[in-house]
Amino acid sequence: MLLLFLQFAARHGIDPERLHAVLLVAGGEHWLGSDAIWRAATRLRWPWRALAQIRWFPRSLREWVYGFIARHRPRRESDHA
Repeated sequence: MLLLFLQFAARHGIDPERLHAVLLVAGGEHWLGSDAIWRAATRLRWPWRALAQIRWFPRSLREWVYGFIARHRPRRESDHA
């Protein structure tokens, strides 16, 4: 699985060492950050599907909120190593 990701990253110019966002790959396309979140949410059950409504907010606002949540989320012990 890791090899497939590395091949995909190389093909699409994504640096795996610098990837600090959610990456969604579907149907030969890929999305990062808040775009990946709302697209993935469209495939979930209620109430998580409601997250798909963030697509109507400006991308700059979505990415700011996404970054804020990422910076303030609880960390696992392994994340500090």
